[in-house]
Order: sequence, then C-alpha cells, then structure tokens
Amino acid sequence: MKYNFFLSMNIISALFLFMLQCVLSGSITDDKQLIDNVKASVVKLECIRIGYEQQFRKKEYFLNKGASGTGWVLSKDGYIVTCTHVIENAARISVRTLDGKTYDAKVTGSCDKTDIALIKIPAVDLRPLEYADMLKVSPGDEVLAVGHPAGQEYSLTKGIISGLDRSGFYMNEIEEYIQTDAAINPGNSGGPLVNKSGHVVGLISITSRNRQNMGYAVSAVLIKKVVGDLKKGIKPEWSYAGFFLNERNSFFTQKYNIPSGNGLWISEVVSNSPADKAGLKRAMLITHINDAEANNISGIKHIKYLQQGTPITIKTADFGQYKAGEFLLDVVKRPEKISFSSEQTVRMYLGAEMEERRGFDKGIYIKKILFQIDDKKKMNSGMQIKKSLPALDCSINEDVYQIDQLAWLLNNSFVGNGRWMYNSLTITDKVNTEMQVFVSCPGVVNVY
Repeated sequence: MKYNFFLSMNIISALFLFMLQCVLSGSITDDKQLIDNVKASVVKLECIRIGYEQQFRKKEYFLNKGASGTGWVLSKDGYIVTCTHVIENAARISVRTLDGKTYDAKVTGSCDKTDIALIKIPAVDLRPLEYADMLKVSPGDEVLAVGHPAGQEYSLTKGIISGLDRSGFYMNEIEEYIQTDAAINPGNSGGPLVNKSGHVVGLISITSRNRQNMGYAVSAVLIKKVVGDLKKGIKPEWSYAGFFLNERNSFFTQKYNIPSGNGLWISEVVSNSPADKAGLKRAMLITHINDAEANNISGIKHIKYLQQGTPITIKTADFGQYKAGEFLLDVVKRPEKISFSSEQTVRMYLGAEMEERRGFDKGIYIKKILFQIDDKKKMNSGMQIKKSLPALDCSINEDVYQIDQLAWLLNNSFVGNGRWMYNSLTITDKVNTEMQVFVSCPGVVNVY
C-alpha cells in the first residue's frame, strides 16, 4: 500500500513537471516580446537597378528596374546584412526601418561566392540581432523567418530546422545552408532566420521552386566569417585541399555505381592542388581527417576555415583498386577560379570517359559511362557526341570533334555560377539514331 502511494506520487510529480515544461517552453510565436524585438531589427530594401540581364537567347537591357528584399541590423551604427543577389547591379539602395524612417545605403562589401552582402546606413541606436550558438542548433529546433515577401511587409512564418550543412544547389561556390520548412518566398531574401532566443541561425537565401516546405538560409557560421571580413575591408578567402567529395548516400552510390557505407568518395581531384601533389586520386575513399571520422560533408566543411598552410592528415580505406593509405598535405588559398583539364571537365558534366578518333570515324566517342546524367535517355559506351547546343544562344548548333572543344563549349554555356542554365547535346548510337541529352552545370560547390 505504501509502495503504491509513493509510486502514484512519483507519477503525479512527473506529469506535473512535464506539463510545466510544456507551458514554459511554448511555441516560438507565443513570445510576443521576442517577435517585436526581431521585427525592430529587420529592414526593407528597395533597389534601383541599371544594367542588363542575360536571358536564354539574348541580353535584355533595362533602366530603373526595381527590386525589393530584406535585411537585418548587424550593429547599432548602421551596418545591415543582406544577400548579394538582392543588391547586385543596384544604382541606389533605399532602406526603411520599422519606424518608417528611410535611408540611402552604401555597399560596404559583397561576396558573390556566398551570396552575403554588407551595407551601411547613416543611422545610430539601431537594434542589432545576435548570432546563435551554432553548436547548440539542431534539427527540430523551432525557427522564424522574417521578411517582406511579395510586398507583404514584416511577414513572419514559423517552422523548424529540417537539416544542417546542406549544399549541392550550385547557386554559389561556397555553400553551407540551414534547411527549414518555414515558408520562404521572393522578397524574403536577405532576412534573418531566428531561433527561440531571437538569435540569427541563418540568412534567408533560396527557396525550392519545385518542392514544398523546403527553404534554405546561409549558416550563421559562414555569415559571421564573411561579414567580419567585409567590415574590415578584406576580401573573404578560403582554404582548400583540392578534391570533390560526395557522401556515400543512396543518391550518389546509385549514380556512381559504388557500394553505400561510411566515408567520403573522391569524385575528382583538382590538378596541381595539395590533394593532387599528396597523391590522392579519383575514386579513393576518405575515412578520417586528422584522426576524426569523415562520414559526411559536416566532417570536412571546416577545411575552408583553416589558416592557409595548416597541415592535415587524410586517411583512406581499401576501396576498389586502391589500398588504404595516409596522406599529409597543407591547405592553401582556394583559387578565384578552379580550373580542370578538358578530360576532367567533360567527365564532371557528362559522367563519362571520352576518346577522340581520327580518320573516317573522326569525332568524340563515349569510352566508359561513370554515371547517367539523364534518367530517361541513357548513354552507352560507343555512342558519339555530335553537336553542342548551348543555352545562351539557341541558334548555335556546333559540331564537335575534339575533347578540348567540347570542354570549352560546356564551360561557356552557362551564365555566372550556372543557376538554371543548361546545355543540350546531340548524341548518336552505332546506327546513327539521334537523341538529345540535357546537361546541367555541375558547379564547384563540393570542392574542399
């Protein structure tokens, strides 16, 4: 009887503590003071642009073309963080704060590799936002996206952090995104993604046009580094080892026809990079970096933040034709433009090894398929690459006979960092049956 009494009291106490925790934690939208504080730190940007945009078929010139976006206060003395794509080509940037005051802003600096920009307005006593402690941020945390989508000022949408360390969107060369299911729309760009403490976990940058509840914000870790450099007048620099890496998840293991499991698979090595000089090769499997396991991109993203000249040790496993090994290299400054040989370029775009033939069957032929770039139109060994039809000018229909020529056409078929652009190739089989295959820009976001 006595035992049952104490058991009942323990159960009642546990239920009370659980209910109390639920009441105290609440939803992020229950904290009205937090919402008011965040809104006071968010600004609206109106930009007047003069220049031209590259369309699929031609250059379209414009004058006084307006664009709007969002920003948030970094410091009391007028520094504002926003996205590069919001302010690019702007002849004038107008910033309006929550109290209705309007200021002309000057660009302190921008980084097109990360889509982060810093501007300044002649104002004082602004209310800045603080960065979140990203070591304490995890999937499932509640967040708020604040901005001005579709002209709806100071719009708030609630969601959770769906994932960390997302990359591979080929929107920017340096990618480190927070994924959220909070609704994000045009006009939100440059706004903050904040946690329950009102601290910035990300800079809202992109939304998925073809999928629901998938938006992305640049990680606060990346923002802090870039903004710190821009404020000092320093161009952000990054370190790298010089290899393309892919996680061995279901997508890449099916694409490259390799077994799934732990480790990071090297899909390409940059010529004359530290990785190349150390002896690392394509198709090796990295398992450890400085004795820390490297099972996913999160385990290697820190390389870009290392001081140039920092030594790192790479361990590889028995995998395919390669034996286990240990490689020592010093990271160096990531080049402004990462260049590849013609063979590497074609391999990355087309997922195939090529060979040139001379004589009566002159041309470029597929020697070996590494992965299929089009699920509906399968390429096979022995097929010939006949024509290249770049997206920039659909009147061009160029016959291709050399790998160097094909590599140049592929590299020059895309605008800027390749967002939403493509190239069309005409391929024939042994009986001259033609098919068109669309090639997307692979970008360089997975170079570490």
